[in-house]
Amino acid sequence: LEQGGNMPAALDVLRQMVLLAPRDASSHSLLGHLYLRQKLYDKAAEELDLALQDIHGSLQENRDRADRITCLAALGQRDAAMAVLVEALRIDSGVIALLPWQDADNGIFRIKVTGTPPPPPIALVDAVDALFERRKADHAAGRAVDRRSWLDTYRAFRVARRDDKAAAVLDWLEANLPAGVIEPETLASERGELAFDAHDYEAALLHFQHALDVSHNRFFEYKVAE
Repeated sequence: LEQGGNMPAALDVLRQMVLLAPRDASSHSLLGHLYLRQKLYDKAAEELDLALQDIHGSLQENRDRADRITCLAALGQRDAAMAVLVEALRIDSGVIALLPWQDADNGIFRIKVTGTPPPPPIALVDAVDALFERRKADHAAGRAVDRRSWLDTYRAFRVARRDDKAAAVLDWLEANLPAGVIEPETLASERGELAFDAHDYEAALLHFQHALDVSHNRFFEYKVAE
C-alpha cells in the first residue's frame, strides 16, 4: 500500500495490527518506521520504544534502536538520544552502521540535533566514552562484563577514528582484568594493528612477534611478514 502511494491505507493497516497484537514488536516496528518516513518523529519514537520493549524483539532490533535515536535527535531531545545511543552500543555496536552520521567517510561521526539555537551534535566518541565508563563501573561493582563487550568498546573507538582512546582501552584491560579474560595475543595483535595503521611498522612488528611468541598461532607469522 505504501509503495502504491496509499499512505493512509498503509497506516490504517498497521494501526489495526497494533490494536490486534499490542505487544507484538514487529507491528510496532513497522508502524514506527512508517511514521519516521512521514517525519512524524514523536509517534515514530513512541512506536519504536514499544517495539524494543517486547522481550522477543522485532526482526530488525538494531534498526529500531538506530531510528529511535534519529527521532529523538530530530525532536531536539539530545540527552535522551545520547542515553539511547549508549544503551544501543552496550547491546550491539553494529548499530553504528545504521545511524545518520554527518560526513562519516571523513571520520566525522556526529548526529545533528534539531533546535534553536542548534544544540551540540551527538558525537560517537562521547557515547563510547560513556559506555566505557559504565563498563568499568560494572566491573568494579562485580557485575560481569564479557570479553566481547570489552572488545566491542575498543573497536567502537577505532570506528570513531580515536585510536588514542582505543589504545587506552587496551592498556586498561591489561592492567585491570584477570588473566585470560582477554588473551595476551589478542592484546598484542590489536596493538600491532594500531601501530601498523599509524605507519609505525617497527612497533607493529614487535607487537605481532609477541603475539606469535605467546600463542604459536601461525596466523601471526603472516602478520610479522606483512
